[in-house]
Amino acid sequence: MKGVDFSKITSFFSKIVDLNDEEKKHLVNKLEVFHFKKKDVIVKEGATSKYVYFVNNGTLRSYYLKDGEEFTTQFYFENSYCSSYSSFLTQNKGRINIECLSDVELLALSFENVQNMYKNSKAFNTFGRRISEFLYIDFFERSSSFLLDDAKTRYLNLVKGRPEVLKSIPNYMIASYIGITPESLSRLKKQLLKE
Repeated sequence: MKGVDFSKITSFFSKIVDLNDEEKKHLVNKLEVFHFKKKDVIVKEGATSKYVYFVNNGTLRSYYLKDGEEFTTQFYFENSYCSSYSSFLTQNKGRINIECLSDVELLALSFENVQNMYKNSKAFNTFGRRISEFLYIDFFERSSSFLLDDAKTRYLNLVKGRPEVLKSIPNYMIASYIGITPESLSRLKKQLLKE
């Protein structure tokens, strides 16, 4: 895999668990490299997710499709993981779509390789548990916010917690992500400028 930079993923792992040189080499050897173009949909509703992806370069989003309308659930930037995680874990058909918002380079681990790594390495097993915990906390916080916070609070939390979203994501996707219409987002931004 000439020309592929694996330092981002090994650094990401090393922030969560201590990997020795042999474990880093094992990780790199199990990775598959994928390149996709902007607007490619890499995970489709109704398919079983066979991979978990690390975003080496580029930006993606996940969304549900209902009655022709897209509901954005997450944005993925460089140095993050993305997948239809429930489909990946259960190996059942998923309901989510993941679309490239730019050209992307993804480093992928197959379901089989992940299970094998969990079985044969305490470090990889710990990493998987911690990632699952992070994802659960993120999901819980986001669900709680939709139940308890108003749109202004959700927007301000996004501004504070994920400023990269505001720099590179179109407003209509941001509006969908926080559960309002693009027109409501526009009014909200004008209101905040006056405050």
